[in-house]
Amino acid sequence: MQQTEGRPEVNPTDLADRVSNAIRLSHQNGRQLRIRLHPPELGALQIEISARDGVLTARLEVQTPSTRQVILENMSLLRDALSQNGMAVERISVQLAHENWNDDGQSEFTHHQ
Repeated sequence: MQQTEGRPEVNPTDLADRVSNAIRLSHQNGRQLRIRLHPPELGALQIEISARDGVLTARLEVQTPSTRQVILENMSLLRDALSQNGMAVERISVQLAHENWNDDGQSEFTHHQ
């Protein structure tokens, strides 16, 4: 796989579509959602949605700084994809998480304070 500036090569439109679809699913199901991004070097993405008066606020938690940067650089594509799905979004925050291992060997993602 080719990398640019130490980051995996990503199709920004595909990433925006994938993330917007995940946000839509999270909103429809009324719960948090965690997805794996492609290429695998991007890691997992955890999504939390809250809605007030039909307007959404999304919090995206990513595993790597490069994934955070790619999403931030392509925020307009993400917002466009969401609006094409009929979703009004007030705010999208993208935060970096770090991985912790719990007692049963499962990984958990915890927000960096």
